[in-house]
Amino acid sequence: TLNEEGKAEQIDTVFGVEGGKKKIMELLDERLNKSVATDFSIAHVNSMENARWFQEQLEKKFTLNSDIFIRDASPVLAAHTGFGTVAVAYIEPFE
Repeated sequence: TLNEEGKAEQIDTVFGVEGGKKKIMELLDERLNKSVATDFSIAHVNSMENARWFQEQLEKKFTLNSDIFIRDASPVLAAHTGFGTVAVAYIEPFE
């Protein structure tokens, strides 16, 4: 996650793709009010299948402010994390 200064911080460790997907959804559930419209985006490194999975889960669980933006991740993210990486971002809504 990004802290208040915009620096990356590790908040947990999981094992395997399925464990990572589950943990990301749990963290979003904890942090966001499902009834408040939220903007999401998804970036992936050669992992459109997992990006679409997150899109479906987000559409089911949250109120969306707009369509979910899905794009290929930057080469910098790919170099640091490798193929299969998926990142889910949101803009925290004002309540």
